[in-house]
Amino acid sequence: MDIDGYMSYILNKATKPGNCPNSSPGKMRACEISKWTRNENKEQSWRKAPIVSERADALRNSLNMTSQICKNLEKWASSLERRKTGVYWSESAPCNVDTMGLQLTGGKSRSGCMENRNNWRWQELDGNYNTIADETRSRRFRVCEDLVYLLIESFGLETKYEGKEPVLKLNAEGCRNFYRHLTEWGGDDVAEHIMNNWFTNLGGEREGNSEYIIQGKDWFEVIQEMFWGHQRAKKDIGCQFKGEGRECLGHDQDAKWCNVDLTKGNRDTTHQSTITDRAASRRGGGVPPQSEHNGEVEYGEWPGK
Repeated sequence: MDIDGYMSYILNKATKPGNCPNSSPGKMRACEISKWTRNENKEQSWRKAPIVSERADALRNSLNMTSQICKNLEKWASSLERRKTGVYWSESAPCNVDTMGLQLTGGKSRSGCMENRNNWRWQELDGNYNTIADETRSRRFRVCEDLVYLLIESFGLETKYEGKEPVLKLNAEGCRNFYRHLTEWGGDDVAEHIMNNWFTNLGGEREGNSEYIIQGKDWFEVIQEMFWGHQRAKKDIGCQFKGEGRECLGHDQDAKWCNVDLTKGNRDTTHQSTITDRAASRRGGGVPPQSEHNGEVEYGEWPGK
């Protein structure tokens, strides 16, 4: 799977006509990313983190790993095999986060797991771009970094151990926080799409055409495994649209999206994570055709890297 192309899809979805007025002060972060150029001052705001967070200091180690996480996601996605049905299967042995050496605490890739390096676009990105191609890739890479940053901040993802065992804790209001951050970052359509597709599917098989369908794991689970190891993600927590069945956890009873306990009630055990927007399906809409944004961008590092 080409994750670079997926990030392009998300950016295009956020910056569709009408979403990014030129004169709008404090415009969405996605709009800023789409207009970055090589000639911009290196101290421009785009070099900063996507949000100001009170928890940034406590999560600094995790937040500073966003670049590595996205490069690891690219490697992981490149190993997925596409079936005749058009679906990518994420559980093809022996490829997983551990055997591919993608844990953030270190590790080496083992033999027998073949990545499709033709789909690698981000591995050599380091902030020094001399061609438009590099700048285009860096824009999409920054989309991934932003989304991972918002996910880490929202759920409080970090690597902690008690002895040799990882401490698995997630913020009880992570889904609500993530949805709010996504709305501010790229608008309602992007927020709904990611909430519908990055977490365990609570509504059964999705409708509509899609360029990317993942079966077996969702993006949230894979990112957790990079912190805690293969099969160590918290699979009992998911995100649910208000009113879709399960009771919200914590203080999220009035939130549009909330954390839910997946061990209670029916659960879709054949999860699909797709770029098909379930909210659009409910409205009778579909996925808009993909398009490319032309332009130049310079990639900067997060503070503290």
